[in-house]
Amino acid sequence: MMARRGAAALAAAVGSYAYASCADRPTQSVYSWGRLVPGPAGQAVAEVQRSPTAVSFWSERGAQLKLLSCGARHAAALDSKGALWAWSDVSGPTPIQLRAPATLTSLASTDSALYATTSRGKVLRWDGLPEALRAGGAAREPECLGGALSSISAVSLAAGSDHLVVIGSRGEVAVCGDNRRGQLGVGDRALARAEQPLRLAPLGAPAASAACGEAHSVVLLADGSVVSFGDDRNLQLGLRKTSIQNLREGEPAVYSPQRVTLLGDGRVAAVAAGGGGTEGGHTAFLMENGELHMCGHGRWGQLGGKLFTHISPPKRVSTLAALREWNEAAQSAQPIRIVDISCGRRHVAAVLECGSVFVWGWNQYGQLGNGTSAASPTPTMVKSPPELRYNNGIRRVHCGPESTTVWS
Repeated sequence: MMARRGAAALAAAVGSYAYASCADRPTQSVYSWGRLVPGPAGQAVAEVQRSPTAVSFWSERGAQLKLLSCGARHAAALDSKGALWAWSDVSGPTPIQLRAPATLTSLASTDSALYATTSRGKVLRWDGLPEALRAGGAAREPECLGGALSSISAVSLAAGSDHLVVIGSRGEVAVCGDNRRGQLGVGDRALARAEQPLRLAPLGAPAASAACGEAHSVVLLADGSVVSFGDDRNLQLGLRKTSIQNLREGEPAVYSPQRVTLLGDGRVAAVAAGGGGTEGGHTAFLMENGELHMCGHGRWGQLGGKLFTHISPPKRVSTLAALREWNEAAQSAQPIRIVDISCGRRHVAAVLECGSVFVWGWNQYGQLGNGTSAASPTPTMVKSPPELRYNNGIRRVHCGPESTTVWS
C-alpha cells in the first residue's frame, strides 16, 4: 500500500505489507484476486483467483471494508463497525473475528504476526496468527508492545517479513524485529534482532509515513524527502547510482537511514515497497507532480519499465506518465493522477483518479487479475469485470505478497 506524506498522514495507516482506509460510504465495491482472497462463509479451502472476484463478506454484515493487511500466510481486515477479522492459508478463506480490546486505527502484517495501533497510541501484536486461527485461538488477547513505544503515541505502521516500523504522532520513528540486513536503521551491524522497540535518532524532519519490503525500509518525511535503509542487494533503496552490471559496487546493506537524493529536487507525496531476498526488493516513489518513479529488482517486471532489469537511480514509469484524459475546464488533455499504489512481493498495482486499476509484475498466482499466469513488465489496465473499468468509486488498493484488493 501507499504511504503518504502530510499532516493527515500522521494519523493514517501506512506500510508496505499493510494498511489502507476509506471513508464510510452508503455502498461499497470490493474486488480481490490472487492468493488469500477472502471467501464466503463456509468455504473450507482457499483457492487461487486469477480474475477479480467481488467480495460481499462485509456488505452482508452491514459493514464496509476499512483497513486491510496481508502477510505471507494470513490476511486481516478492519471493518467500519470496528470488528477485526483474519483468515489464513491453514484456517481457510472465511474471515474469523478476532478479539480487539481497543478501537483500532491501522494494521500491518509480518509473515506470522498482525500488528495494530489503537486510538490511544498503543501498538498491539497477535503473534503466530496462521496457526492460532487454525487452533481456534481467535479469542486470544494480543500483546501490547513496550520499549521505546512507552513514550511514543503511535499513529501508523509498516511491516516487512519480520520487522516493524512505527510512526509516532510527532514524527518519531520506532523499530523492532529482524535487523540482519540493517532494516531497523539503528546503525548497529552487530545487532541481529531487537525484541523490544527501539527509537531512531532524528531524521532531519518529522516522519510522515513508512513502507517496508521484506528486509528494507523507506521513511517519507514531512518535508517531502525520503530516507531508506536495509537490504540493498538489488538496488531497492534508491541510493546507488549504478546499474545491473555493477551490483557489487556499493554496500549491499545500509544500517543507518540515508537520504534518497537521486530523485532530484522533486518532492515525494507517497512511498510503497515490497519484495526482498536475493530475488526481489523494489520501491515506488509517487511524486507530488503525479509521476511514479521506481527502483530495485526488476526480473519479474515489477518496475513497470517494459524491461526485466534492475534499476537505480529511481526511474519514471513512462507508461503511466503518458496517460491523459480530457479536462473540460482546461479544454485540454491532462495527465491522469495516481490516487493509490501498493507493492506486493513481485508485483505492483495502482489506482488512477479516473477509477481504472493498473497492474504489472509477476503473476504466478493471478495477482495481476488478467485470468492468466503470464507476467507483465508494463502497467496494464484491469478490464474485467466491466465494473472495474473507469469505476470512479474505486480509490484504494492493497497488495499482499501474492494478491491484490481494490475497494471504494
